[in-house]
Amino acid sequence: MVQVKDLTELKLEDLWREVKDEEGWWGDFERETLRVAKRLLEGVMAEELIEQLRAGRYRRTGLSL
Repeated sequence: MVQVKDLTELKLEDLWREVKDEEGWWGDFERETLRVAKRLLEGVMAEELIEQLRAGRYRRTGLSL
């Protein structure tokens, strides 16, 4: 079971244990960067497709033939 210290009992070394190491921090940063890059590229590709086809995305109209 994890023991939780009172705030008055915490020392500087206890606080530093909770700080992520450099590798963990950069890993979080890299995942976020990749997610943003993916969304950007998907958006640009969708716009390019619409421009090339000169048409919007396919939507059902609800009309039956």
